[in-house]
Amino acid sequence: MAGSAYTHIMTSTTISAVMIGKVTDLGNNRSAIRKSPVDGPVAIDSFGPVGDEHSDPNHGGVEKAVLHYAFDHYESFGREFPKAVEHLKKPGAFGENLSSSGITEDNIRIGDIYRIGGTLLQVAQPRQPCWKLGWLAQASRIPHRMQDTGWTGWYYRVLREGTIEAGNEMILEERINEKWPVSRLAIGIYAAPLDRVFLEEVLKIEKLGSEWRRVAERRLETGVIEPWTGRLELKG
Repeated sequence: MAGSAYTHIMTSTTISAVMIGKVTDLGNNRSAIRKSPVDGPVAIDSFGPVGDEHSDPNHGGVEKAVLHYAFDHYESFGREFPKAVEHLKKPGAFGENLSSSGITEDNIRIGDIYRIGGTLLQVAQPRQPCWKLGWLAQASRIPHRMQDTGWTGWYYRVLREGTIEAGNEMILEERINEKWPVSRLAIGIYAAPLDRVFLEEVLKIEKLGSEWRRVAERRLETGVIEPWTGRLELKG
């Protein structure tokens, strides 16, 4: 799956916004997916931005400490989902903690280590899109399109705690998996869900987060694809 889409290498950009969210009502559910920009430095510890909340423990943890989403994708989603245009006018629409332009899932690699402000962050895994993104945008198909395109965003683990603020440069310090852009994994895990060769290669990715490693292991062991409907389909 590694083709021309992955040949553009961009190793630095500027963080345009840092966001956190509190748990609030989301229809008949509770969520902290609504994120708001923070002025000034935000402390980042091993669990992510201090003050950022999670209603579901599966959405946090040391391998999902910080969520980054490329603002580059906003315009395309707005064209495809006109009802979401207003929602997509500013960063935070995808529940991300960090927003930037220029570095996307195509040119960032699993295991990459970036220096941002006073922190060192390592790319751990893509995000698995969920129905809450569609609920917020009033466009229920957005999570499906994120999954199909590989425009999922990505999670970091924190290697060095510190602070991050808008305007900080994001600089690549180390790259260990040249052949594994986030998009290659994010697309392949769904487009070729039971391809044993692909899944065996996934298990060899250095520093891959445990959630995605478990997905590959279970599929290899059982020959069964885990259900996606509960994650993707709009709830009340």
